Amino acid sequence: MKTDQADYTPGSIVTITGSGWQPGETVTLTLVESPLIDTHGPFTVTADASGTISNSSFATDSHDLNVKFILTAVGSVSQAQTTFMDSQNGDVADLQRGHTNRAGRRGQ
Repeated sequence: MKTDQADYTPGSIVTITGSGWQPGETVTLTLVESPLIDTHGPFTVTADASGTISNSSFATDSHDLNVKFILTAVGSVSQAQTTFMDSQNGDVADLQRGHTNRAGRRGQ
């Protein structure tokens, strides 16, 4: 699973994509902020016939400036996690991106 950018300016739409899901699998996307200011989602998406997901339901807002987002996707078979930022200048030198899976199948 990944986002189309590692860092966003306030007001930007975040496009989330992933592959390796079960075709037709319902995947729930949740966003947790650090530091916690407010909440967003959850958003649900259904994997297409090739096991790919895509969602653009979330946009950052002015309250999200300099916030790190932890994005978790959970399906019936697997889950994945990644992070992204909303910062003013786009500096993500200390941002670590990746995903973790806690099931036998791989969701990205």
